[in-house]
Amino acid sequence: MTRSRGKILFSSLLFCAILFVTGGGCQSHRPPLGEIVIDTDLPVISEEPLALGITLDIGCGGRDLLSPNLIPNAAFELAPPLTHCGYDPKTSTLITPNGYKTFYPTPNSLYGWGAISGEVSVGEGRTFYKESSHYLTLRPKDTDSIPCRIVSTLDPLEVKHGERYRLSCFLSSDLAELRATLVRDTTSMNPVSSVATIRGNVYWSRQEVELEVTSDADTAYLMLESKPLMRSAEESGFPQPRGYVSIDELWLTSIADHSDPEVPLPNHLIKLLRGLSPAFVRFPGGRTANGYYPGSYPIPHYGRQDTLSLWTINGTEYTGNFGLSKLIKVSDLLNARPMVVANAGITDPTAFPRYEDPAEIERRAQYLSRLAINPKLLIQIGYGLSSAEYRRRFRLYATTIAQDNLVAAGPLTDPATHFSDFAFDLDLSDISTPRLLPLLPDANRRLQTRKQKMMIGEATFADPQLLPVFLPPLVQRAAFLIESERNTPLLEGVGIAPLLSSNPLDYPLIVVRGAQYHPTTIYDFVSLFQATRGDQVHEIEGHDDICLSLTSDRDRKHYYLRGVNLTRHPLTYRVRVTGKRQKVSKVRITRFAPSASTTTSDLSKYNNYVRTSEELSLPLKKGFDLTLDPYEVVLLDLSE
Repeated sequence: MTRSRGKILFSSLLFCAILFVTGGGCQSHRPPLGEIVIDTDLPVISEEPLALGITLDIGCGGRDLLSPNLIPNAAFELAPPLTHCGYDPKTSTLITPNGYKTFYPTPNSLYGWGAISGEVSVGEGRTFYKESSHYLTLRPKDTDSIPCRIVSTLDPLEVKHGERYRLSCFLSSDLAELRATLVRDTTSMNPVSSVATIRGNVYWSRQEVELEVTSDADTAYLMLESKPLMRSAEESGFPQPRGYVSIDELWLTSIADHSDPEVPLPNHLIKLLRGLSPAFVRFPGGRTANGYYPGSYPIPHYGRQDTLSLWTINGTEYTGNFGLSKLIKVSDLLNARPMVVANAGITDPTAFPRYEDPAEIERRAQYLSRLAINPKLLIQIGYGLSSAEYRRRFRLYATTIAQDNLVAAGPLTDPATHFSDFAFDLDLSDISTPRLLPLLPDANRRLQTRKQKMMIGEATFADPQLLPVFLPPLVQRAAFLIESERNTPLLEGVGIAPLLSSNPLDYPLIVVRGAQYHPTTIYDFVSLFQATRGDQVHEIEGHDDICLSLTSDRDRKHYYLRGVNLTRHPLTYRVRVTGKRQKVSKVRITRFAPSASTTTSDLSKYNNYVRTSEELSLPLKKGFDLTLDPYEVVLLDLSE
């Protein structure tokens, strides 16, 4: 009798342990709400995996995040006057010829810089290599030894002890020297780096010094000061005049990240991009390519852009540092297909479209056709455009550029044209639903029969706190990728935006702070999503409260199941593997669970997720219970 009780107790403990491992504790075990069936006998719906790519764009708010220069408005050119545009200097508002209004700082506003002492002014004239350029002049207010100081105010740097930075500029000075250092904030001027001194003369010359960080700082700003050089009365023979320092083309770069000139982006960033295993690399963002007024869009060509700095609608300086040659280099390094977004001669529809002279199209098409000699290069003509005028202009490009190289900016649904087999990039408004199909055009099934696939190159998402039903940022994006995978036959490729941002509340894949790159939980999930999936996409029955997708490798030794709980409640499902090919004996489960309590009213706490992994080796013929905690994302690898 005692032995029987021992057996019963042992069996109970074993049962509890199994429940605990499979997602539910012994006391909190819930009966399954339904079944998730993996039928190994069903045919696959796609022999190729979903093409998941990235868009390299300049970022949001401040400096160009694709430029090695860490200082915004470092050439003091924001922003050049634009012909045929109105301007309100009181509000720094540009009025385009089509009536669109946008913030637009002028050089005299010295955007991104704050004067601390002395006289700071912006001049215009010939510098070292430009006939006309804006430059900064620093003068003390009087003849005493008080320096003139100015500090950068946008995009603070994150610096670590021992890091070295290279500071270069074009400089002209008289009776003064330039001193540069990194300070912890813009008011106390507490230094966090060495002080570098530059002495020049009245003739413009290029100067270069190094700064070494002396203490860690989450925020650091570049401070410049003009220090008067006093001559004796015997030397000068007359009262001492005020000295000055004039500066242009200021560059601050990390020495470590740009040690190899052949690498087009910082080494650490390249490493992070490799972790995403992108199928394609787009450049630039669609709205950057469209432009918001004539002349505000980059023209793709090899090398550095021959344009002045531009101020985009995202409040970001476009320096022109990143061009087509670098896009191709980055794509080669990542083993991905390069994709350039070219201007269609139509400004962005959100800014009341303005149409460029069609004569310009022919010249641009000829140039792009020469670029298309590279068989891998995809050329997307515009973004978010689908009007009859756009279709007319697209035809002009299509008569010059090879069809295999072209992607349209919208569905080409005109039955009278033979261009309907071009893939097109779908511009979605900020996604507010976890389900993908309602967001796709009504014509998507007609388009599928005509073999016209869709891309979603830049999926952006609504503010989670403004959703009809709250979903954490990670859940929004995980559901989107899972739903996209379910609809792989319809999709040429997808990508989540933004890739880079200096603001964590943009929910980018990578947060940029100076020369530091911080992968987010979203990055972690996307990277793992790419690493744990098969080549073949399978059908799988959907459920109301969870999003599911299923893939397998070609020899069916691994099945990859992904799911996300869309509710604030724990959900338990029985997972069963059926079919003649069923040989599953172990399961590896990776979970992304919110660290916040489900009862919290502070929704911002759902930004933080914890990743855990577990492996089960159990008899799985009868299936096992899988519990998804509230707003939890799971990735399962089922194998022999």
